[in-house]
Amino acid sequence: MVINFSPTPSRFTIRSFLNAVKGFSNRNLFERVPLKVHRSGIARGRLKGGNLTTLTALIGTEWDMDTDGAILFLEDVDQKLYEIDRYLTQWILAGKLRKVKGLILGDFRGIKEPDVYNILSTQMKIDFPLVNCPYIGHVKNKITLPVGARVKLDTRKKALTLL
Repeated sequence: MVINFSPTPSRFTIRSFLNAVKGFSNRNLFERVPLKVHRSGIARGRLKGGNLTTLTALIGTEWDMDTDGAILFLEDVDQKLYEIDRYLTQWILAGKLRKVKGLILGDFRGIKEPDVYNILSTQMKIDFPLVNCPYIGHVKNKITLPVGARVKLDTRKKALTLL
């Protein structure tokens, strides 16, 4: 988010933001980004997502997000592991992950990267591409994401490409 720009944003953050302002001339949003692949695959869909706590609060309301066919990204900040566990359990029980095409786990500040994946993998069968991208969320180096755009997630190429 622009509101999260620090007084001196990183070069990466500035480059990513300017790429968005210029119409995403660089189509691979994950270029030069350290990704961890948890489940391989290729998926296409609309990019949707945001802060897990906020989106969880919207489940069942008129502002609930339709995740069917989406490449979903989730991030959060300053939550305890048991809270993330509760939120993800609610997503699973509500069927919000049943028809996603791909999942990108962003930064969950204060929680170790594999813990969020472990919560998901112990509660459900993951049959879609799943990666961890530490440049999504409330972090110094952040990617400007085109929410709502059609994208392709390719774990082999470690790419998130605009279609």
